[in-house]
Amino acid sequence: MWWNYSLFMEEDFIGLLKSGELDDSLEEVFRQFRDLSPKLQYELISYVKEKKKLVEVSAVAEGLGIRQRVAEGILSNGFKSFSFPAVDSEGKGVEVKAIVIKDLQNTYSNLEGLKRYIKEVEAFLRGEGLIEGSLGVIFDRNITGRSFQLSLALALYPERIPDELCFTGGLDKKGNILKVDGLRAKESFCKEKGKRLINPMELKHIGEVVGWFRKPFVEVPFLVSKDTNTRLEDLGEVERTLKYIKLFHGIQREELELYTGRLEGEAWKEVCIRFNTALRELEGKLKNRLKLSIAINGPATLAFALGVLYTSKKPFIFNHFVHGEGRYFPIEVVHTRELKELVEDFEHTASELMDRGGKDIAVILTGAHHASIRDVESFLEKQGISADILMLKPLREQGNIPPELHKHIAKEYATGIQRVKESKSYESIHFFFSVPISIAFMVGTAYGHYGHGYIYNYEKNTYTKVLEIGFLRSLIEKGQ
Repeated sequence: MWWNYSLFMEEDFIGLLKSGELDDSLEEVFRQFRDLSPKLQYELISYVKEKKKLVEVSAVAEGLGIRQRVAEGILSNGFKSFSFPAVDSEGKGVEVKAIVIKDLQNTYSNLEGLKRYIKEVEAFLRGEGLIEGSLGVIFDRNITGRSFQLSLALALYPERIPDELCFTGGLDKKGNILKVDGLRAKESFCKEKGKRLINPMELKHIGEVVGWFRKPFVEVPFLVSKDTNTRLEDLGEVERTLKYIKLFHGIQREELELYTGRLEGEAWKEVCIRFNTALRELEGKLKNRLKLSIAINGPATLAFALGVLYTSKKPFIFNHFVHGEGRYFPIEVVHTRELKELVEDFEHTASELMDRGGKDIAVILTGAHHASIRDVESFLEKQGISADILMLKPLREQGNIPPELHKHIAKEYATGIQRVKESKSYESIHFFFSVPISIAFMVGTAYGHYGHGYIYNYEKNTYTKVLEIGFLRSLIEKGQ
């Protein structure tokens, strides 16, 4: 029996198609291709391509009004699906779905009026080496204009663009992004769908998009400071990064600045919670591509705790402020494993272990200025803490350690702590600091969140217990 498929309700046609009910009649459906609506044309081509259905080439050529060679390409060549926002006849934002087929002998589209815009994209993509032949693009609704060009080109790049981003914009043969109309309606529509429209007025060239998502990691500046006198801009040229992480990931500047104020009482825990939450949110928004570039203006005690919370295995940069030069020195760590690996030879540090028959171990990290072992001994005695004492110190003059040695010193300190823990089964570990902030952070990262221990801060000529390793571990395990 012969059917006029153009008279079918679209929902009925699509239901029959996807259920396989039309598989034996695909040639006849294709012969009526030009009588179908764009939506049904799109659904038909998508179904055949995705399900790899066998269809007579002659039926496709006849129905689409194309040469046999082009029909062969439509059936067999590689393809990508993509979508983009548009504005309908009533001025409302809508989603347009499309499928693009690569390397045809001639340009094809079910919307004849868009072929000239498709050819402009072809010219650019050939120059980029992404295609050799022409493109076939099938849209699921009638549209006019060139606002699909940017989305079409991006669909053919290998870089993975997050699904929550919507693109609109024209594209010339050199890849320059051209402005289009209807941005307000498109933005409103995307927002309703839980997506974010990338404003083409914020971009000049498609390479900005591709280059950004081609990076395996996104280096993001992050500042922890006791006051607002320190700003993100102090870390260097951050304007470009701030622009793109806001544009592509919705990350606002205030998410990258953590001002602590005076730390006392519960404020220590609150700052740790805020830092841990900020890290997890950044990782989520960046799809696990975060490369933290952190600076801390505060006590080494806090830096150590934040290092413990930094559980990522990805590379990071610690920016150490060099007071004599008035600038930040970047210390790059390629992988946190680099800090955790035990060193064999201690070239930059020395250690002194005082065996006092203790149940616990107290670790003193020095390097910023003089730290008295007697002060720690006195404090432990007053608190009734039975502990051996491990003093870790740099070989060269304290307070004048070149920043290029900080990572090496941190590794040796971390190794010294690990070896002492292995030498005796201590119940708890107590940390005391008089060390550059960068070293404290990296030692914290290397030490991790395992075991039972306490972190102390020196202020007003005495030590105060401010944090527990168990608390930091609970933040990590709960994902808080």
